[in-house]
Amino acid sequence: MALLAPNVVRLIEAYGAYVARHPAAGGDLIAFGGYLQRGGKEPPQEEVDLESARVPRPMRILRELGWLSDHYRRYIRNLLRHSRLAEWDDLVILTVLHAAGRGLRKSELLENSQLKPSSGTEVIDRLLGHNLLRILPDPNDGRVKLVTITDKGQEEYVHISEQITLLSEFMVANFDEDQQIELLRNLRLLNELHNGVAASGEEDITELHTTYVNRLL
Repeated sequence: MALLAPNVVRLIEAYGAYVARHPAAGGDLIAFGGYLQRGGKEPPQEEVDLESARVPRPMRILRELGWLSDHYRRYIRNLLRHSRLAEWDDLVILTVLHAAGRGLRKSELLENSQLKPSSGTEVIDRLLGHNLLRILPDPNDGRVKLVTITDKGQEEYVHISEQITLLSEFMVANFDEDQQIELLRNLRLLNELHNGVAASGEEDITELHTTYVNRLL
């Protein structure tokens, strides 16, 4: 193991250097392997063109979106690491309560949060333990218990919301206003398509392709 350790360290350093030069390629081990084989040099332009020709454009778009999603999740994990929240679902619960502006029944809170009862209950219990939530009787029906956000929870929500606002600006920092407008328009078009797919309940990819893609041609 002692003989391997220096090689492992060099490999980690090489990967760090690769991601620093190619942020969008983080996690693409095939591309990283090619980078190592070239001794850390950029690929010839004809190789880049060949890759573009070999991989269909929709697949490249999907890959870019996947990498962007990976970056966003990493930023969020770093953000939550410096907060009282353990994971994204914690923030979802606080967001739903903040938007409601009132206490909610546990079942109502879970439904609005779109969390499964088992995992959602675990999140609520964790937030109760951190004094970010509390349970109070419904003033209109003392038999009903409502989950409410505490002052401490409200402060945490506001702080993280401010950080996410900064993150959203950073995510598109290299786009000017016109580019942001065009990107938003195109993303909305994609979401309109997939909202319809989700509503259809169809799971077979071949059927989805036939029903939706051909309709757009």
